[in-house]
Amino acid sequence: MEQHVIIEKLKESINSRKVIAAVFYTFNFDARMFENYVLPSFLPNVNFTDIEIQNTILWRRYANELPPVTVYCDFHAKSNEAPTLDYEVRTIDIKSVNGKKACFHPKNSFILLDDWSLLVMTGSNNLSVHGWCTNTEGVSVFELKSGEHFPYRLKSEIRDFLIGIPKINDIYLSVAESSVLNFLNQRRHTEHTGKRFYSSMSLNFERLLIDLMLENGNKPFSRIELISPYFSTNVDFVKKSLGYSEDGFIYCLTPYNATNIAEISEVTYTDFENAGLIWSRMLETTNDKIFRFNHAKIYRFKGEENMFTIVGSANYTQAGWNERNQGNIETAVIYTEPVTDWEDWLTRYVNPEIQFSESVSDEISTDGRYDVPDLNFQLDWLNKKLTYQNLKKNYNNKYFSGTIILPGKNHEIGQGKNEIFLNDK
Repeated sequence: MEQHVIIEKLKESINSRKVIAAVFYTFNFDARMFENYVLPSFLPNVNFTDIEIQNTILWRRYANELPPVTVYCDFHAKSNEAPTLDYEVRTIDIKSVNGKKACFHPKNSFILLDDWSLLVMTGSNNLSVHGWCTNTEGVSVFELKSGEHFPYRLKSEIRDFLIGIPKINDIYLSVAESSVLNFLNQRRHTEHTGKRFYSSMSLNFERLLIDLMLENGNKPFSRIELISPYFSTNVDFVKKSLGYSEDGFIYCLTPYNATNIAEISEVTYTDFENAGLIWSRMLETTNDKIFRFNHAKIYRFKGEENMFTIVGSANYTQAGWNERNQGNIETAVIYTEPVTDWEDWLTRYVNPEIQFSESVSDEISTDGRYDVPDLNFQLDWLNKKLTYQNLKKNYNNKYFSGTIILPGKNHEIGQGKNEIFLNDK
């Protein structure tokens, strides 16, 4: 397991090549961080710094050199900061199912370079300060190049994911997406190399594990190691997942949100331990002298002939493991390697100083978020009138109401049959 600073790994991977197009997928999206920390790596010859105001001045000069970029994020997890550069941000809202809310949760970067190769980054890091600067994250990084490293199955799985996301909201492919897809449509395939791209758009996480067990001769794995920051609070879910282990045990990294403070309730911690989960620590320590929240989502399975490593976005929760219509949209890269390469990452450890916080879970839940309505509208600022269509009274059993703030004045919303009038207070 190599350790890198993510932005330095990105710069090293780009290696002064010109970026032709890029498509990003994330749950949280912080435009300010993205423009001041990630996008400057696309223009390596410009002296961007950590000073935001200096970067703003530089972007005014070099903004036209920014390639086509598209960012997909969860509708409810985008920051309030609006983009200041010319790239496209598309929000995805996953409709509620039986009153439960799922998330658009993948974390991917697809960066097309001028030597006609595609840099692929898949893992747990959102486009946020925490995801790129302060957390410990698990990220898979590799390149695809037609005729050199271009396995048919791997590139087809990535292509299907890219095509499938715009269909959720029935929108067109962006320029950046089209450029990446044009690359993936090349036909100079190479042999399979033990990597797969997983998306819950086509396969739920549990079905993926069943497939891996079939590759293991339909036998449980001799050892499972699990790293996740968030957990289901349902002990039955844990007991079910223990069935993939030969001895009925799973080594699991204890999640912390601060030194000695676990990101899990004491009841859940004890229930999982009684069910057979082995709370653990990393065998390999880092040189960090400060606490870093471990946000990685990594699953390791030791089989008879092969070992399987899953690096992606799915937490150890029902929301992360269920199929698309019942859970989050998740992605991962699966590595298949000889079992002789296996090295334990985790070891049993009970922290005598552990304290417990309130249970924090990434489960699908009724969290007070509303789905995006089917609403078409036109705003006439001159006449202070908003006309709309398809606003249904039975949507959440109410009409929309509130206050719109215009420059210099507040305007109260009043409703007509097919119009909303903006009346001065």
